[in-house]
Amino acid sequence: IDNLESLGKDVEQKTQLRIENARKNAADFISSLAFIPPYTLQNAVPSTIQSQAQSSYETGAPLEQTEQDISPNWETTLDYLSCELRKAGVKDDMAFNFAAFIYSAIFVNHSTLLMAGPYGTYIANAFSTVLFGRKAGCLDCSLKYNAESINNMLNSDDKVVIIKNPLNAGWVEHITECLCSFDKHFILTYPFAEDLLIEPRGLFNYMLPVLTEFVIDVNKVPSDSFIGSVNDENYVSFDKVKKTKIIHPRALQQLNMGMIVKQRIQHILFDAHTMSDSFTDTDDYLFSIFPYACATGQSEKLSNILCETPLKSNEMQTSILDYLGVDK
Repeated sequence: IDNLESLGKDVEQKTQLRIENARKNAADFISSLAFIPPYTLQNAVPSTIQSQAQSSYETGAPLEQTEQDISPNWETTLDYLSCELRKAGVKDDMAFNFAAFIYSAIFVNHSTLLMAGPYGTYIANAFSTVLFGRKAGCLDCSLKYNAESINNMLNSDDKVVIIKNPLNAGWVEHITECLCSFDKHFILTYPFAEDLLIEPRGLFNYMLPVLTEFVIDVNKVPSDSFIGSVNDENYVSFDKVKKTKIIHPRALQQLNMGMIVKQRIQHILFDAHTMSDSFTDTDDYLFSIFPYACATGQSEKLSNILCETPLKSNEMQTSILDYLGVDK
């Protein structure tokens, strides 16, 4: 028994000694950190993390001017844009009217579009190369927010800016502030259209959603190699009509949207109809009304509207109702 008690006291003393040594070592380590110069700590950060904290913005590359087409007027611009959109993966039979829609929305009415789904970056670069002869700048919001990226974007020479994954936490409130800039045209891209439902409805006062899966050809391999164009010295711009006809007043009235959004959609669609004689009610719904209703959780209201007033295209009517989960 005496031997066991002695052994127990010995173990206890050694354990206590180890604890004291550990405490002393920890205290010494913490104290040493207090005297390390700040630049030494910064240099200890891996280079990959430093680069992420610096900037998430990449400037768009200009195209070779010798290879670009010359555009004398807005009609020719639409022709060039529809050709480049076909390269970007847009369906052949939708390319021209979709070109009229995004030209009206982004360039004429200076609205921001959110391309939800595949091929959004290709579509944005097609637009940028035709209108400005260079690829779009790109702000990637996948990384942690940093103000330097925003400053680099706003101070760049890019006229068209792609904002990737703008709905990430830490970025979205800053992105909406940037969209008020009239010096640049913004096209937002996000891969998952279903995620728009969880965003606050007020977000779509700043941007109009487009569901790209309805305008692209999944059998096409999109290309990012564009010819682009430059405007002629005597370029004739689109003469925007100041007084617009009310388009789909009943549908827009039934859908819960603010007055500013309603007026913006009206202007965009009216100008698109003016640009393209083949622009129909199907295009109105497919490019703007349908995506807005889906993004703001108003699918049931939209399905009721379409059942009461069917689209001219039976095929597109069926596709939209199927997407909304409604049996025709």
